[in-house]
Amino acid sequence: DSQSHCYDNKTAFITLKFMTDWVIQMVFANVNDSSSSKVETATAASDDEKFAMSKMLFTYNAGDSRMFPDTSGSGYLTAMSDPKKSYFATDVGNSYSCKAISNLTLTNEIVVSVSHMKLQPMGIEDGKFSDEYTCTADYIGTPAVSIAVGCSLAALIIIVLVAYLIGRSRQSRRRYQAI
Repeated sequence: DSQSHCYDNKTAFITLKFMTDWVIQMVFANVNDSSSSKVETATAASDDEKFAMSKMLFTYNAGDSRMFPDTSGSGYLTAMSDPKKSYFATDVGNSYSCKAISNLTLTNEIVVSVSHMKLQPMGIEDGKFSDEYTCTADYIGTPAVSIAVGCSLAALIIIVLVAYLIGRSRQSRRRYQAI
C-alpha cells in the first residue's frame, strides 16, 4: 500500500506500508544550491530547482517474531535517517531512477536497502514520470566496461612482453657478432 502527498511543489511525502504494519515514510523537499554539498545527487543535474529526500522514517514492529526471532522487544519503534544528509536528488519536474542497490543507514542496526526504484515526488504531470536522471551507480561496474578494461590491459601486457623479447633477442645477437 502506498500514498503520496505534495504541497505546493516545496514538500512531498511518500508513505509505503508493507508486512501489515510496517511503514516507510520518505519526506522530499526542495534543495537549493547552498545545501547541495550535503546532497548525494544523480547524474549532473543542472542549476534548476532540485528535490531530494530529506528524511526517511521507518516504523516497524520490534516484537515481530518472523523478522526478529531472538528478540525480547515488543511494540513499535521508529528509526530516522541522518538529518544532515539528503538522497535521490534531481531537478524538480524530472524523475530519479536507480537500478543499483542504495543503502540508507538509519541506525547502527538498521540499514534500508533499495534498488530498481523510480520516483518523482514533485512536478508530476498527467500522472506519468517525466524525463529521468539515472544515478551514477548504474553507470559504474557494468560488465561491458569491466570486459573492455580487462581486454585493454591484457593487450597492453602482451605488447610490452613482445617488445621486451624482441629487444632482448636483438641485443643478444649483437653481442655474438662483436666477438
